[in-house]
Amino acid sequence: MPEIRSSTTDPDAAHHAIRVDARRGSVIVEHATPRDVDGIAALLQDFSGKGFVLFRRPSEVRAHLDSFVVVRDTGGWVTACGAYERVLPTLGEIRSIAVSDYETGRGAGRYVVERLIAEARIDGCRQLALLTRIPSFFVRCGFEDRTVETMPTEFIQKVVLDRGRSLEGRTPMLLDLD
Repeated sequence: MPEIRSSTTDPDAAHHAIRVDARRGSVIVEHATPRDVDGIAALLQDFSGKGFVLFRRPSEVRAHLDSFVVVRDTGGWVTACGAYERVLPTLGEIRSIAVSDYETGRGAGRYVVERLIAEARIDGCRQLALLTRIPSFFVRCGFEDRTVETMPTEFIQKVVLDRGRSLEGRTPMLLDLD
């Protein structure tokens, strides 16, 4: 696993970029900025068309921009993204993980997930949950397959039922951070 280092000496400053040293060079995973809204929305549109994530309009991305992290290529284009949201005091959700076709298989998605896990730990979460159509990817990131019955009921209520989402075709997954 690559080493993840913050670009700041302040351990509580989760909003700073995290540099991931990888064999092919350095990848910077950092919080999204307003200039990233259209790039994030485009990635999510592509992935929603494939059935992997929920569609998000640019206005929805903008409204939740502080929850997104991105990887950019050398030209500044968003090539991967993901979001973390605290659902309960000790439970967070990872969502909207998307990677450009160019970056698929190069580790950008994993770097985004690792960054979001680091942020959840800093934020005091003890567990991270998600719903996915690609469980094998998240298993490689440390998550465990769960049944709906073994997921925290508050997660199912707040993230699925209250938002009108469906579990059809999605695998619930959980990562213990303790």
